[in-house]
Amino acid sequence: EERGGRLFWLSAIRGNNQTADVAFAKMLDSFPADVKIFINFNMDSITGADCPGVSAPAAIGLSSQEALNICKIAGEHPNVAFMDISELNPVVEDYRSPRLTTFMFYYYLLGFVIKKRDRKST
Repeated sequence: EERGGRLFWLSAIRGNNQTADVAFAKMLDSFPADVKIFINFNMDSITGADCPGVSAPAAIGLSSQEALNICKIAGEHPNVAFMDISELNPVVEDYRSPRLTTFMFYYYLLGFVIKKRDRKST
């Protein structure tokens, strides 16, 4: 935090009886408008039932749909400069988890294209 970074825990994202994507969007909006945001999406945060191919599969975590929604919101947000995805381990499982990772990037890019289109129309 001393360098302006923030770490958001699942309990904070799921707080106040909000869906994870709504809470995530509110967290992004809490940054000043002139701040560029880097998103590191750790695959360990997704429940092991949806994403078993990680170093530490989670018993409790985000669903794959929540992860996809969050990626699209990140792509659409004007402050988000870039996003990376970490902790995929195809040695552990090489089918569902890599596919989910690919879809997450796809959803991020969908949001990014929407952001670019909306900028051109204004």
